[in-house]
Amino acid sequence: MRSVLSIHVDAPPDIVFGLVRDVEAWATLLPHYRSVRVLRRSPGGWLLAAYVAMLPVPFGRSLPIPWRSWSSSRPATRELRFRHAGGITDGMEVTWRITPASSGSHVSIEHRFARPLPIPRLAATRRADDVIPLVVDRLVVRPIAGRTLRAVRAAAESVRPDRAGASAPGRPPAAPGGPATAPGRPATTPGGPATTPSQPAAAPGGPATAPGRPATAPGGPATAPGRMAARARKAPGGNSTGPVP
Repeated sequence: MRSVLSIHVDAPPDIVFGLVRDVEAWATLLPHYRSVRVLRRSPGGWLLAAYVAMLPVPFGRSLPIPWRSWSSSRPATRELRFRHAGGITDGMEVTWRITPASSGSHVSIEHRFARPLPIPRLAATRRADDVIPLVVDRLVVRPIAGRTLRAVRAAAESVRPDRAGASAPGRPPAAPGGPATAPGRPATTPGGPATTPSQPAAAPGGPATAPGRPATAPGGPATAPGRMAARARKAPGGNSTGPVP
């Protein structure tokens, strides 16, 4: 028996393959997977692991479905291969294929499974080896694999490069620790208001000097234009003398 499920993913094939090739992380990547436990590693790159996934059943409930499978990845062709070992799916071969599509990736899961019937009289009938696989495929394999494909699509589309860290259109990026500066407005100095264009900066400890007004001497008022800058000096012990030329 051959069964194929597929889905379109709006993300590059390399991103999809990078997510699914790490089967040890499937319990984190896929919400319906409860555990993935590594049992053995072979020198040829095959990995034997024990999986537990939740199968949805009527009345809003789920049943844990355990199985064991060997797996390996082929980066050159973006394929994953699985071979089930033991249990009702013993001998099932599964192939993931991730290929480029017009606007993302095409992801398919192919299951190949044959199991002879335990009843000799029925086992001799045509397509008898497909009876058990068809039941397992419809009741167990497809519901779990369908949820797996949808979860992979959601995860891959959430990490698309063109969606990561995008700024709002027309707005400059915000400075670290502060809000973005609006276009055409001068930057705000830390701890004070923004300086208005054409207004001179205020001297430390005093108000800003208006354009055209002489600077105020520390400790006294500004000298009016046209007034003599020098004052009469008092001679020691006498009256004031005339203005100093």
